[in-house]
Amino acid sequence: MRYLTVGCVILALTACQSTLGPPQKATKNSAKQVASEEKSDVVNRITPLYPVAAAKAGEMGCATIDYVITPSLEIEKMTIIDATAKHFAQEAMNVIPKWGWSNLDEGVITEPLLMRTRFEYCLKNGEGNCTEEAVNRRTSCRGDDTMFVVGSRVKRYSF
Repeated sequence: MRYLTVGCVILALTACQSTLGPPQKATKNSAKQVASEEKSDVVNRITPLYPVAAAKAGEMGCATIDYVITPSLEIEKMTIIDATAKHFAQEAMNVIPKWGWSNLDEGVITEPLLMRTRFEYCLKNGEGNCTEEAVNRRTSCRGDDTMFVVGSRVKRYSF
């Protein structure tokens, strides 16, 4: 009986917690949706830079980043979910705050939104290896809101 009483008290206390709670999970393609629901030209999702060291090495990869957009249109709590290399994740995390969420009208986002964006880094070789279908077949990162970062291999020539 004592365990039943303790369980009921815990349940009651849990049910009475603040209504703010954790950020809501964003829907599929939510970053694109939030940008397009209002003024799509206001949020400029610029493409991250291809890491130079990765381009020189002929390295391709991906990174998935979770981040929260607050009602005050600030980016918080960026978390690396998947990454084939640290430099891909770092470039992705550098560009997310630069997307111009602060240009949206006030009230567009009424509660914190948890967003997830997958960044696919691909070096084109002229054989169609950077098409959406080809990248999706070989990726090891999760996420439906995908940004493709296509680069070219850097070669140095000595004369």
